[in-house]
Amino acid sequence: SSCSRSHLGGSIAELPLLAQTCFPSRKCCGSGRAVVELGQSVMQAQDVSESAGGHSNAICRSPCPRLSCKSPVPERSLAAESLKRDNADHRPWRGVSLGGWLLLEPGPSWPLFRRLAQDPLAEAAGAPGEALRCEWDLMRRLRQIGPAGLEALTEHRETFITRDDFRRIRDAGLNAVRVPFGYWIILGSTRAPCRTTQAIRKAARKAVHQAARKSARSAPSGKLPSRASGSAGSGRIQSGCSRKPQQRTCRAVRKVGKTRCQRLGLGEKDPYAGPALQYLDRAVAWAEEFGLQVLLDLHGAPGGESGEAPCGRRQRPGWDWRQWRFEESLRALRIVARRYRASPAVTGIAVCNEPSPEVPSEVLCRFYDRSVRAVRRAGLRASTVTVVLPVFQRSLPAFASMWEAMGRKAHENVCFEVHWYHCFENEWHGRTFAQQLRAVQEHAEELRRYPIVVGEWSLALGCGSKPIKISKDETLTLFANAQLAAYREASHGWFFWSWSDHPDSVEWDFQQASQKSLLPSGDALRNELPALPALPPVLPSSPWTGPLGDATPGTPLASPAVRKRRASCGPARTPPRDSAAAAAAAAAREDPLEAVFDEPASDVRVHLGDTVYLRAFHGRYIDVEGSRVRARYGDRGQWQQFLLCPYMGPGSAMPSAGFAASSSSSSSSGPVSPAPGAEEQSAATRASFEGRAIRDGDVICLLGHTGRFLGMTGRQVTADYATAT
Repeated sequence: SSCSRSHLGGSIAELPLLAQTCFPSRKCCGSGRAVVELGQSVMQAQDVSESAGGHSNAICRSPCPRLSCKSPVPERSLAAESLKRDNADHRPWRGVSLGGWLLLEPGPSWPLFRRLAQDPLAEAAGAPGEALRCEWDLMRRLRQIGPAGLEALTEHRETFITRDDFRRIRDAGLNAVRVPFGYWIILGSTRAPCRTTQAIRKAARKAVHQAARKSARSAPSGKLPSRASGSAGSGRIQSGCSRKPQQRTCRAVRKVGKTRCQRLGLGEKDPYAGPALQYLDRAVAWAEEFGLQVLLDLHGAPGGESGEAPCGRRQRPGWDWRQWRFEESLRALRIVARRYRASPAVTGIAVCNEPSPEVPSEVLCRFYDRSVRAVRRAGLRASTVTVVLPVFQRSLPAFASMWEAMGRKAHENVCFEVHWYHCFENEWHGRTFAQQLRAVQEHAEELRRYPIVVGEWSLALGCGSKPIKISKDETLTLFANAQLAAYREASHGWFFWSWSDHPDSVEWDFQQASQKSLLPSGDALRNELPALPALPPVLPSSPWTGPLGDATPGTPLASPAVRKRRASCGPARTPPRDSAAAAAAAAAREDPLEAVFDEPASDVRVHLGDTVYLRAFHGRYIDVEGSRVRARYGDRGQWQQFLLCPYMGPGSAMPSAGFAASSSSSSSSGPVSPAPGAEEQSAATRASFEGRAIRDGDVICLLGHTGRFLGMTGRQVTADYATAT
């Protein structure tokens, strides 16, 4: 890009500017002031960090092990060395993906999936309770319906994306579209070849020969039955008559192979509808008309580049990477390259989408090498078209090193593709919003090291990313602008997923997000966005070093067995007695960015009688409904509240009535009715324990909002105990 780039090590004073950019229409309102104040809070945290020995221009350490910083950026990175775009007229892509158009997914293609679910003909044709998880499932249902089902698919393709969409994409300030399509749009419906493995063929031949020997032993002459040309009963098999047993053997081998393939689901003709190249023709023509660039994306490869739904068919469990039909994939790429090699709008082609990490990296590199050679020979020149190579759920440095080691660095104008989502898997659900921003910060560093296009990203966050100090819209706006600031470092730009999605999925829908001012659009997006400012560094960890104090008098100690087990694991680290020292130690371990978005605890200690929320490792809070205990939601409410109660020791019982007095029940089970006089006794017991700080070795009980204690029923945690025993 010809635009100047301000790197991550810039001044932290730019954060208020970024905050104002997040809310361009609300600079003077309360929301704008709130975010500007957050920027000032970050600067104050930066000052504290610098006074404690931190450096503002250093790569920040993260409190999460997965957020550890990468090695310093080399002076001559791979991006600067081999992946400058040869045609200066092509700016880095700033676009959206047209998801759900030529490859159906339940999210963006929700109108068709919902229509099929509500259609009486579809209900009559489909199996009861059968879920539609991908285009394969949907097409099987449509073909069961008959011509009316295929007409619904045609209507979807004709109306889901139109010429007016391309006009609005241009007016939104974007300069490119990414068009995901399945291979069937190019090749039509195909079938997997019924090829048996060598082991299957060998076993089949062995079975046939055993049968032949058995029949020979039962024959009177003891010879193989044959159509000999010599005298009767001579048993000689002439060379011209030896084909018959060979043909029987081959037929048997094919039969065994066919049975094997049918059992594996191979050889079944794909239910997709195609070819449908006219829709790709329209997309390219509309892009030329409105001055947009096009990245043609082979989103679904023959056989599937993974077993997940985005490639067109969800095949988990049972998918194997050998089912990916590489030769057919190359044939589809050649057809696309020849068809659009003269179009000035086509500036990129992606050879696949999200290949499974089960595919060996060596195999993937060889396929990528063949793909680049195939599209270049078909007419897509390196001076005008970038070949995009996805790196999905793999170490990008390791894959880039392998790509170079295999001699593929000689290819011109190729780039890697990453999909950076912050909402999938437990790793992302368990992160706070501050940790999500740290991840964005690390992504900016990686973008400067390698030639990359951020092929997919969204505003969706994990369950644990719900800051207290700002609203949801402010969180999404700040997250959006932080990503845009980081992705400006990408040598080949970015594509948001998607142009449209379900009405309730604003985080995935560019149109909805821009209408709510969560994403910039128009001139605000055309202009150069501010760079991601430096975030306050995390100070080195300072573990608690306080002395091992005795337990509070009256508090039951851990059993000897527990103490012995703890001793075998090394000395325990306990908080110091002094609360000020404890607060200082906690602050030293805490990322200063956390305090910008969430209120720090006024007291680092937890006390008996406190109401607490228990967050699981995946970011969701433990909740109680009736007697069931689960962790389903990322927000905190009455169902997620627990009261910390003391354990009175063996043989004693703590009734829940006294501790549940302040907790109202919304469950059908309701709190337990106390016995006469039990409430006064429990209140007195509660008063004697309430406010006592919990220390290492204490045994406590958790009282849910239903007035029941948590306990174990077999191997299941339930809230079905009226007393703590």
